[in-house]
Amino acid sequence: MNVDKIVKGTNYLISVIIPVYNTEKYLSECIDSVLAQNINGVNAIDIIEIIIVNDGSPDSSNIIINEYARRYSNIVAVHQENAGQSVARNNAIDIARGEYIYFLDSDDLLPPRALASLYKLSINTGSDVVITHCKAFNSRRSWFIDDHAEVASSSFRQVKFSHRSILMNTPGPVAKLYRKSLLIKHHIRFPLGIKIGEDWIFVLSAMYHANHISSSPDITYLYRAREDEHNPSCTQVVNEKVFLDFIEVYKLTYQFNLPERQTRLAKLFVIKGILYRLEKYSSEKSLSDCKKIYKLLGAFFREHIGADIINIFTPQRRLVMNLIYHSFYTEAFRVLNKKIKSSCLRKAITLNNENMISDYYSIKKANRRES
Repeated sequence: MNVDKIVKGTNYLISVIIPVYNTEKYLSECIDSVLAQNINGVNAIDIIEIIIVNDGSPDSSNIIINEYARRYSNIVAVHQENAGQSVARNNAIDIARGEYIYFLDSDDLLPPRALASLYKLSINTGSDVVITHCKAFNSRRSWFIDDHAEVASSSFRQVKFSHRSILMNTPGPVAKLYRKSLLIKHHIRFPLGIKIGEDWIFVLSAMYHANHISSSPDITYLYRAREDEHNPSCTQVVNEKVFLDFIEVYKLTYQFNLPERQTRLAKLFVIKGILYRLEKYSSEKSLSDCKKIYKLLGAFFREHIGADIINIFTPQRRLVMNLIYHSFYTEAFRVLNKKIKSSCLRKAITLNNENMISDYYSIKKANRRES
């Protein structure tokens, strides 16, 4: 679409989709960062559609959204009962009038000329999906997000998804521009009923179906990191569904017929997500509750993951996964709660598993240093 041929109020170059839930503190700043964009000298109000979906926020977000929609003709306000971010995004895709789609979370920001940079890359390459840098910030500092930085810094031009395994390492839908016709033609939407990893599946699906993909080191997204971002005990509720979601997410990757290297990276993505939450879950739940999850994970490891990839992890994580893999659930529970016993060593000796034996001694030594 040529910028000069835009007819005000009927079609747009880019539709920016913003799902909202309880972000009244940051929402105005977020919207203003989109309104400040321009492409080829044309202001946002004429070429950028902003679809703001209020996902049943109990705070005053709805008032803020309605006021912006009243003031700006390019802003579309959608109000729905709380159904989750995936439903909000999907509903917005269905009504978007832009040639391209861009996703922005309501507490994050666009830096100046972000959309112009993305649009230029898409026009110059013809790629259905373009990927750029994402930078995180909080009250004290800012930093590049590794997963985004690795792909963006590679500056790919017109590559096929299956030809670059590194593309598996760009999990979130942000800092990317998607051609809307791609999403419509292949009915690419966010999976419903999954609250962890569903956006990764959306991104994989878009890249899988894309004609080709290009990337740039330009920064087009500013991610607002919470001060307790890296402390799962503060930021996350870990329940049984979390683990069920990770298992389902991995199974959804089968539709992409991933090459061996990409399959390995998909396994690592899911395993890391599980391990990140397993210690917290095990510290809060009883052995009886944990055994149900361990049994579920053990079957998943044996059927879908395999023993070889487990052995690349550090001793603590490797021993836990091996114990679960071999159905030694009580021992796994003890290790996760730093109460490892000699019975764990006996199990490892019975299996003649050298990794498990060395991991046992490594963990015992580490526990002694900490005590």
